[in-house]
Amino acid sequence: MELLEQGQGISPNVEGITAKGLISDAFEKYSNESAIWFENREMTFAELEERVNVLANYLVSKGAKSGQVVAMLLERTPDLIATLLAIQTIGATWLPLDIAFPEERLSYMLQKSQAQYLIYSRKGILGNFRELDIVGIDINDVQEVPNIQEVNYESKVVDIAYVIFTSGSTGKPKGTAIEQGALANFIVGMKESLEYQEKGRIACMTTASFDIFLLETVFCLAHGGCIVLGKEDEVINPEKIANLVCAGNVNYLQITPTRLQLLCTNKEASRKVLQHINTLIVGGEAFPNHLLSTLQEYKNLRIFNVYGPTETCIWSACKELTYSQDVTIGLPIANTQIYILDARKQLVPNLVEGDLWIGGKGVARGYIGDANLTNERFIKNPFGEGRMYCTGDRAKWENGELVCLGRADNQVKIRGYRIELEEIEQVIKNYQGISNAAANIYELTPGNKILVAYFSSAEKGKIEVEEVKEWLRSQLPDYMVPAILMEIPKIPQTYNGKVDRNALPVPERKEEIKEDISNPIDKKLVAIWKRILGDQDIALNDNFFDIGGNSFNLVLMQAELEQDFEGIFEVTDLFSNPTIIKQRQFIESNMKNDSHIGTFSISPEWIEINNGEEGCLQVALEHKLNQSMQQIGNTYHLNVQGIIGALFAVCLNKVGNMNMLPVWFSNQNGELDLVSFDFNAYETLDEVFEEIHKVKHYTLANVDIVLDKCEEIRACTVLNEKEMADQMSDYFDIMIGIDKQQENIVFKYSNRLNKDALEQFIGQFMNLLYSMFNIKEEDYE
Repeated sequence: MELLEQGQGISPNVEGITAKGLISDAFEKYSNESAIWFENREMTFAELEERVNVLANYLVSKGAKSGQVVAMLLERTPDLIATLLAIQTIGATWLPLDIAFPEERLSYMLQKSQAQYLIYSRKGILGNFRELDIVGIDINDVQEVPNIQEVNYESKVVDIAYVIFTSGSTGKPKGTAIEQGALANFIVGMKESLEYQEKGRIACMTTASFDIFLLETVFCLAHGGCIVLGKEDEVINPEKIANLVCAGNVNYLQITPTRLQLLCTNKEASRKVLQHINTLIVGGEAFPNHLLSTLQEYKNLRIFNVYGPTETCIWSACKELTYSQDVTIGLPIANTQIYILDARKQLVPNLVEGDLWIGGKGVARGYIGDANLTNERFIKNPFGEGRMYCTGDRAKWENGELVCLGRADNQVKIRGYRIELEEIEQVIKNYQGISNAAANIYELTPGNKILVAYFSSAEKGKIEVEEVKEWLRSQLPDYMVPAILMEIPKIPQTYNGKVDRNALPVPERKEEIKEDISNPIDKKLVAIWKRILGDQDIALNDNFFDIGGNSFNLVLMQAELEQDFEGIFEVTDLFSNPTIIKQRQFIESNMKNDSHIGTFSISPEWIEINNGEEGCLQVALEHKLNQSMQQIGNTYHLNVQGIIGALFAVCLNKVGNMNMLPVWFSNQNGELDLVSFDFNAYETLDEVFEEIHKVKHYTLANVDIVLDKCEEIRACTVLNEKEMADQMSDYFDIMIGIDKQQENIVFKYSNRLNKDALEQFIGQFMNLLYSMFNIKEEDYE
């Protein structure tokens, strides 16, 4: 009895409630509130309802009616959401499709679901489905409908709300049919689990073909919230996610663990996001335990771990981790039952591992067009009413909460997507000449998993691996195409004839690479590639996609590159520059387009019109001053060089009334860090010191020699005065360093600067240093 009770969610009354009814109530209750934020414009509930009615009437005018399946192949605009609601309004079933899916896969989904209508946004796409008996509707043609009538279809809890396709072990995807009552129960139940406040603003970053999209949209609207809708290019990297969250004033963020880890690769972007929102909902894969303590540092943030398969309507269990030390999936949401059973479908005791089954009002109708699979995975609930679903996950009860232990089958999760390894294997075996195939996941770096596939053929070496990969791209969605494909003599098998995945070889390079890499940019790029692809040998001409890279890893790479080469690469640039050499050339060409990089304008009296002589000034660095700078450096995790550079900028700001000041710093790697000070943005000196950590990395190869006639100068602080004697003097008008032996601060200046003006400034700078550290004049005379 205790085991049944702990697996029982709360039981609010949802009899007769439908998702359509909840949305209709929201339209009436929140008509003047914001419903969708998109491209800095907000659409009210009233405006959204008007667009929904136009689309619903247009569908009816084309013959669409309740019970039919209407597919959507749309880009991310408010019309995507309005179309979904319009389909629901007429009592039909929506089928969300992904524009990025291969044509053959889309055709299969349309056929399997028996879709009668396809609403699309890209011109000419209907021609891909000429062989199907389907009515195409271009969303761009649906602007106004004369004599709009109210569509009065009264939805029922057993009506199918939507069909979502996921990977299938037979080699073809399977479509899960979810009823209106199940979706309504989710809308009611998740509000309780999340303690969701009405009128919350939820970021919508998920593709419509992934069912968690419905929390970001239908759930949000039903509770009077505003959907902050991101376009495809607004959710691809951490910086753009941060911009979306801040611009859209998001307070609820749902995110997969993979995307969360991507966000956290950029400390500044993740800080902006996590400080701005108040609720973080993480689900779709195992929660990244190593990030929990980091997330908990944000005291404004509530953290939720959610769990649930598509077959039980989005999320079925929820756990708040805000103050937890251990990660679990918590307890079932409302009107949901979770059971841990043995092979005989009997309840197992606490702490004993078993199969995770889910019952309750969220359980799907089944798999559309596949009665056998439905009967296999959905059975009558022996412990209560209705049916229950076998998730394929292993779990246990521990301290009254659910702990998920992984899969009992060959289903895996990549970037939040469910993937049946058997589907990939079946597709590979369809390639002419391949006799057998196997697929598995491989972790390149912690949290960065990729798909690896293997094949064998009767004639070894006759099949071109790249041709197979290209063919797979026409058969499978991007996230299911193996990052690494290898031919091996024989696919290892277990005693019962199944693929022995544990015996599959670890992906390795065919030959050992011995290459002397001397260029500093090449070294930096190789280090970045290794952080993403693992510590493997990487040659300068290796193609990123041939050694384990994929489109998602490319986003990770762009985020990494942004730290060292800010503003140089977009993700699209990386597609066209997939080798180290091409990326280095791209960096060099883009950096050299700016001949004035890291320069600032100065007062005309600083410039020596007829070119004077280079010079060097030395000022004693008193022990007390040096000690004070080291102490404040410890506070801000800076060395004396960093303190001097920051205060040099402060002095230029005070004396020369300069607000935008780039200052260069040499580093221990023989490279240059550029810090761009913006004194318009600072209120305290603390903020100036913190700015030192926000650097952009360069080498001298990236920096043009200062032009003689240029009225802008460059300034650099160096680790020691010895660096001033090398080629750096060709690039900087002022260099500041420490002569540790003589205990001096050394100022070296170019022949373009006026000695008298510079000496006067240096005197002002030293006065600033001593006054800031409360050192009296008699202490340093």
